[in-house]
Amino acid sequence: MTKDMKNRYPTVEQLKAQFKKSDHLIIMGFAASSAFLAPVKNEDIDIWGLNGLDKLIPGNYSLMFDVHKPEVIADRLDKIRESNATYLLGAPHPDIPNTAAIPFQELMDSFGLNYFTCTFSWQMALAILFEYKVIDVFGVDMSQDKEYAWERPCAEYWVGFARGAGRLVRIPDTSALCSSPFIYGLTEVDPQPWERVDKLVKQRISLMEQQQKVAELNRVRAEGALAMLKYIETAIHENLRVFDIMRRPSSAATDKVGGEPEDKEVAAKILEGARKAVLDDLTVAITT
Repeated sequence: MTKDMKNRYPTVEQLKAQFKKSDHLIIMGFAASSAFLAPVKNEDIDIWGLNGLDKLIPGNYSLMFDVHKPEVIADRLDKIRESNATYLLGAPHPDIPNTAAIPFQELMDSFGLNYFTCTFSWQMALAILFEYKVIDVFGVDMSQDKEYAWERPCAEYWVGFARGAGRLVRIPDTSALCSSPFIYGLTEVDPQPWERVDKLVKQRISLMEQQQKVAELNRVRAEGALAMLKYIETAIHENLRVFDIMRRPSSAATDKVGGEPEDKEVAAKILEGARKAVLDDLTVAITT
């Protein structure tokens, strides 16, 4: 698949002709509850990601989406440029040939609505028009406050739309998307989904605490290394000061050798040997 897009403002049909290679699609998100379970290396499945995910979880991505304003995307331009996938943005970047525009207006016109509150909603709408038979969703939870409030309802709407259109949309049990702790009128509240989220949060807290301990250990090591280097630097300066004094014409060391040329040469060799010893000690200290 070529990275460079000749048509930077493709229609849905043009995108479909170039990028649909299978009837099976995986839509990838960042949520750790299921993102790492996806078979992203499978070359027989079309795989879509977003926002630089292909750098975090490398795989066989064909399309990547970044539906953000240029000032936000500016921090990710290098990742987009280096990606092996084609990136669909709000508008193609003039200096990055593997970027093209998302056909926003055509998608809204095709469905007769403008209910799109997250990247996933645009991806699902495009996937429906691509006529995928199976759509697997990994790494999409919508469990954070902002996402839960106004992104998750939209995401679940498009999942329902796709299922109503005859597509098989599969979501891992670990995801909060399209899940509920009870069935109204039939069951009591089942805390299992919330227990899964609680377990996930505790795992993330544990991981962050471990990372914090490692960071603290590295900080202590760095402080120790810095103190050692400062000590070595002080020692070098003191020795160099002594060498400088010994080189002065009025130095007792110069008087002691009698001022004879051959004696001065011997003294110079001794001083050079001492200097080399200090520098050798410095090299050993730094490398160990």
